Amino acid sequence: MVRRQVMNAQTFQDQLTALKAKKKTYEVLATFLQTGGDFEQTAAQSGIQEGSVRKHLSEIYTLFKIEGRKQKRERLIALFSQYQPELVNPERRLDKVERLTGIVPLGSPFYIDRTEDQIIRQAFELCPEDRLVFCRLRSARGLGKSSLLIRLRDFLEQELGHTVGWVDLSQGTMGVLQDFRSLLKFFTKAVAEEFACALPEQSRSLPDLQKNHWRDDLAPGTNCMDYLEQYVFKPIHESPAGRPLTLIIDGIDSLLGQEAIQSPFLDWLRAWNERKMKRVSRTPVIWSNVVIAYSTEPYAAYEMAGSPLDNVGFPIELKEFDQLQVCELTKRYGLTWHNDQQEIEKLMSWIGGHPELLNRALYAMRTENLTLDKFLESMTQSGSLFNSYLQGYLKTLQDHPALKDCLQKIINGQTCTNQFSIFQLEKSGLINFDAQNQPKPRFKLYEEYFKQHLKDFSPTTDEA
Repeated sequence: MVRRQVMNAQTFQDQLTALKAKKKTYEVLATFLQTGGDFEQTAAQSGIQEGSVRKHLSEIYTLFKIEGRKQKRERLIALFSQYQPELVNPERRLDKVERLTGIVPLGSPFYIDRTEDQIIRQAFELCPEDRLVFCRLRSARGLGKSSLLIRLRDFLEQELGHTVGWVDLSQGTMGVLQDFRSLLKFFTKAVAEEFACALPEQSRSLPDLQKNHWRDDLAPGTNCMDYLEQYVFKPIHESPAGRPLTLIIDGIDSLLGQEAIQSPFLDWLRAWNERKMKRVSRTPVIWSNVVIAYSTEPYAAYEMAGSPLDNVGFPIELKEFDQLQVCELTKRYGLTWHNDQQEIEKLMSWIGGHPELLNRALYAMRTENLTLDKFLESMTQSGSLFNSYLQGYLKTLQDHPALKDCLQKIINGQTCTNQFSIFQLEKSGLINFDAQNQPKPRFKLYEEYFKQHLKDFSPTTDEA
């Protein structure tokens, strides 16, 4: 497999240095960025034809590995907003800040690349051609799983030439599919539809799943595997134009708590990994790479003692931003104190490097022209920016007295000996551990909020 170069700060600077040696092309780029990506204005200010601008830009796209047919201009501007923001039109760079809720869109300058982004890309880059990748991406809520996944999909499609299918189980299963057989039918149909565009033209009319294939005398998992292999993966694999396939399965945590489908589906994924993802003979593997993503939040709500898919595939735990990344994000929001270490440390003492909370906080400070101190004063007040977010945790604690008891003890500096509750609180993102490996509230925000809202706590005896 040809090793693709992953863009990072050093690679960017190397490419920029090479570009500066081509004086006219660099001047066109600088003008293009200052006009906010306007081809006509760039041509007029550069004294050349618009077609010449596009030729220069084509060379620049190639140099910075910006491929594909769509959003090249936006991706170039986003790249320079990230690594060389002073070249980008200030209005485009700062004034159009985004109110980010959920996924950070492709091309947004407010996405921070992390080590986990590089790890998962390299898992695909370095995988031998006769092997398949099976990755598990997990984290507590708000740490950016879906934002990472859409960038992974873009990378796989644009850089490695994959056809990528995306199935979000949370969109099709909640309260609708009550049994494993129905879930597997939904899943099989969803996967087939995602990859139908990659099928040879003569195979695009897929046989009806219910009428022509699904056999009641076979296990649902066998029906699913046989249908996908026979009618989807094998025709793509054998076609001259066949591209590598990757399936992203998001929202697996939406199955948790639904006893009729949770364990059967997760057990089936294990069997899938063993039967289809591992090459155990010289027969070519006719399947797709797989990336699954799930939140560890439900561990507490459903009293889970560990990962539902331990020892399956390659696990990647998504972490918070570190201090340098928080500084960078603060800078991108145009806040003048991004280089003030004391201010950054003060902000992180309240909300750490939590991507969702940081984006909410920095957006509010930027658009409402608030100082950090003024913003922090409002954080635990009634109706604060984080009120609805915190109430979700509060309900979980109220529904699970052992967790509430354990967290209250930790907040009060007492010892909680209930290791099961400590594990669940950590996986839900409410606590972490200090240098002495003692549990503590993850952020000051959580500590102050739950001090106020767990006042009905009464000490109980911890279970062993």
